[in-house]
Amino acid sequence: MDSAKGLAPSSWTQSAAAQAGVDHHWVNQFQSSELKALIREGLQESFDLKNRAEEVIQAEQMARLAGVATRPQANLGLQGRRSKQNFIGFPGSGSGVNSSITTVYGASFDLSWEMDLWGRMKAAQEATIGEWEASRYDYQAAKLSLAAQITKAYFTVLEVQQQEALAGQAITVRERTRNSIRERFEKALIEEGGTIAQFRSAEADVAAARANRVNWSNQLGVAKRQLEQLMGRYPAGKIVLEGNLPTKLRKVPIGLPSELLQRRPDILAAERRLAAQELKLREAERAIFPSLTLNPSLGSSSTRLSDLLKSSFGAWSLGGKILQPVLTGGRFRHETKLRESRVRSSVNRLQKTVLDAFGEVEESLQTERLTRLQIKATKEALHSAQQASQSAQGDYRRGGGSVITLLRAETQEIQFDSQLIQLQRAMIHHRVNLHLALGGDYKLHSK
Repeated sequence: MDSAKGLAPSSWTQSAAAQAGVDHHWVNQFQSSELKALIREGLQESFDLKNRAEEVIQAEQMARLAGVATRPQANLGLQGRRSKQNFIGFPGSGSGVNSSITTVYGASFDLSWEMDLWGRMKAAQEATIGEWEASRYDYQAAKLSLAAQITKAYFTVLEVQQQEALAGQAITVRERTRNSIRERFEKALIEEGGTIAQFRSAEADVAAARANRVNWSNQLGVAKRQLEQLMGRYPAGKIVLEGNLPTKLRKVPIGLPSELLQRRPDILAAERRLAAQELKLREAERAIFPSLTLNPSLGSSSTRLSDLLKSSFGAWSLGGKILQPVLTGGRFRHETKLRESRVRSSVNRLQKTVLDAFGEVEESLQTERLTRLQIKATKEALHSAQQASQSAQGDYRRGGGSVITLLRAETQEIQFDSQLIQLQRAMIHHRVNLHLALGGDYKLHSK
């Protein structure tokens, strides 16, 4: 893969790769409509993914709430009051008590607006927007991860199905060999004598083959339940798959451009979180500056409700407040240092995420090359084992072969056949890991 030297992390979210977004076309190379249907179902029904989607909504609302602080806040009030006051001992009151009942109605419109003179509130709002964008990339990363997990689980089920079928074939082979040994052994008892050890060894191989098939049947149930759980289904182990492991995958192009990593959602999320922390630092640095709040007010007061809207009963006021922090016990200084440290931590996390991404790509490429060599060697070994098994069976039927040679040749054929299936599944898993590391296929696709 090409070197990443010279990439500017701060510009990644604006790059063509980032704008193209996560690529889901990589699934098409497996040429399985069954797999694509399972992925669609999983992306729709997964509870983990639904929870991630809710987290995006929550982050969006937090960003919108942060924007409210930068806007004027208005309150409309309407009030009424009725009171009675007694006057005792006033001239002319005699021995009685004079009283007065008063009714007053009032209406008011109050406005409060903190002017963002230094951009502190804007920085706080943009920080929450950065966190919202990061949560969106987290959601995209979760979708890509879930698709990869379903793909791996799908091919694991196919592998175990093939291993179970191979185990069934192995039982047939072992039983046929045991029957041949029994026939030869029974004849040898009458004509030439013989040993019972050969027959008992063949019977042990049959029993081992049956146990192996039971083991694969159990693993098949486990693999099916894991796939169902990933898809949001009840894990009953009842899913039925008709596909087969692909035996050939298109080769990886030489010299994959490092720009492909710029679309990885985990890298983009880390970059957005760094941007958010830088904005929070700006907010903390400007918190020491004075703040200006305007408080205009309009209202009216009257003893009759119908007079509230008449201008002759109106009143207004205009107030303002400038607040300059003086003694804070070092709060602003410590807050600034705290956010400076968080910026440095975010830089380290971003750099580690990028480095991990390159490591994942390089590891996937190397592992795939080695697995291809293993598959080639295993195919050659299987071909030789098949020829040896056929020759040993023919020799034994003609009475000139050794039981030990026959059993060994059959064992090698079964083992290499099983190993080849396992390697083919491993090859697919390595390819999925590569696409997961690249954030999609080998080239950019527009949305």
